[in-house]
Amino acid sequence: MQPGFDLRIKAMNRAMKEVVLPAIGVGNSTAVEQASIIMATLEMMRDQIDHAHWFEVEDLLSLCDFAQILADAAGLPPDSALCQAAADAKPLTARHDLTLSTLKTANGKLRDAICTFIDEVFDRDDAALQTAVQEIILTRSEKDIGRERAYVAKANWDVFPESLKPLHEALAG
Repeated sequence: MQPGFDLRIKAMNRAMKEVVLPAIGVGNSTAVEQASIIMATLEMMRDQIDHAHWFEVEDLLSLCDFAQILADAAGLPPDSALCQAAADAKPLTARHDLTLSTLKTANGKLRDAICTFIDEVFDRDDAALQTAVQEIILTRSEKDIGRERAYVAKANWDVFPESLKPLHEALAG
């Protein structure tokens, strides 16, 4: 039997709390602070593990949708770089057999294509398209940022924690 991530992370936190922190001593406040951050981060990771694949898939689906909306606004043909990047990424969202690294790489490539497209739009002399793209970005950002905030909520660094959705709700859209 393999010990699960949950058990291993709990064991690491227990070791930090019962062995490492007492060994550091209160005189080294920086080391105590860093050990506390490590423990909190491990707890956050413990919470994220069950949702990591779901998060990456939702992120990729959202980026595919975002790319399509941008392409439609600009009247891009299906063979444009942005449309092609979204078309390459979309099938990955239906696969259960991919590593998180593969999904993260696809997310990164699609983000790069979106950024390149946005840079190109703002290099043009097309105020109407620039305004449309800006409105699309602002409209889309609320859901995406909400999902990202919920994913790291256990860090307790959010400025508006009362507005956070539970992670499963943020991922479900």
